[in-house]
Amino acid sequence: MERIKTLFPGNLFRGSSRHPVPSKVKYKAHVPKLIKTSSSYQTRVKRGRFYSIPYKKEDKAVAEVIGAILLFAVLITLFTSFMVWYIPAQETANETHYETLNKAALGSLVSDLHSPSIAAGSILSATVPLGISGVSIFSQASDTQLSILPSSAAFNASITASLLLNLTGTGGTHTSNYVNLSYRIAGVMLSNGNTQYITAINYLVEDGSLFQLYGNNQPADNLGPLPLGITGGSSGHSISLSAMGLTGSSEIFSSTGSQVVNLLANTSIVDYFTNGTSVTSSGAVYTVNNMSLHSLNYTFNGTLAKTWDYAFFSQYNNSRAPYATAVALPGWSFAGSPFVASASNTSFSVTFSGNLLLNSFSSQYLLFQGD
Repeated sequence: MERIKTLFPGNLFRGSSRHPVPSKVKYKAHVPKLIKTSSSYQTRVKRGRFYSIPYKKEDKAVAEVIGAILLFAVLITLFTSFMVWYIPAQETANETHYETLNKAALGSLVSDLHSPSIAAGSILSATVPLGISGVSIFSQASDTQLSILPSSAAFNASITASLLLNLTGTGGTHTSNYVNLSYRIAGVMLSNGNTQYITAINYLVEDGSLFQLYGNNQPADNLGPLPLGITGGSSGHSISLSAMGLTGSSEIFSSTGSQVVNLLANTSIVDYFTNGTSVTSSGAVYTVNNMSLHSLNYTFNGTLAKTWDYAFFSQYNNSRAPYATAVALPGWSFAGSPFVASASNTSFSVTFSGNLLLNSFSSQYLLFQGD
């Protein structure tokens, strides 16, 4: 019998001469059974029929590699975030902590320097921090320096004053006595360290006053106290001055941790006069009736001359004139007092010449040696 073949969609046959299909069955498709692999069923269509795809063991290995790559990418992201955020934040905190401790330590030392109880042989001690902490294994602690420099090349000052005391003795006798002062001082103490994440602030002690330094070509700040105090008016002035220097050899400490600094006062001269108090002159006791200042000159020589000038201007000139205007002049005057200040890049002076009635006058001259 001649074979009759009719092709339908899906390669379905409507009967043949060998296998006739009953008229009631319209279509018959040969669909292979799905073959179960070790983990899933896989099939595909090819030429209209379904074929099973055998499972390959290499697929599992590829998935593990992709997972490892993704995990590595996550770890790299976390590590990068740690390096970019945590370490700079921690380093910033460490540098700020060092500068805070440094300022407090030297500020406390400066306060002790002005104690009225200091006499020859007194020893002042201060613990100054050294070193900036690192961040665990990622960065090590860095050294900082503490320098004690008695050399006059860093800073020196000269102070002269002349005052007249009018005295009355026990028998009603009167006498006049000139008191002439002449002191010279030199030397600085400097604590400095290099910072990477914040502005480096170094601290310097000069003539018993604390300075805050911000680096080259940047103005410094005087944190006080000033070595010359002037108060009063037409009824009389009160003047106090201090002169504090360093002697001996230079010392430089560079490390981490801290350094204990001992300062031995090998020279201490204190003068104090006030109206109505007793003084001794030529072995006799007198009472101060009145006194007057005839001259005074306090000259600072060093790289911080302009900073000294601005500190005195801020405290003693209340004319409200801008500082830039004042320094353009040969000198500026103290408000309410006949004192004149003048400055250059390397020198600053406060002077007076005349006859100024005083209520009190005090001076303190100290020389310290590092121990």
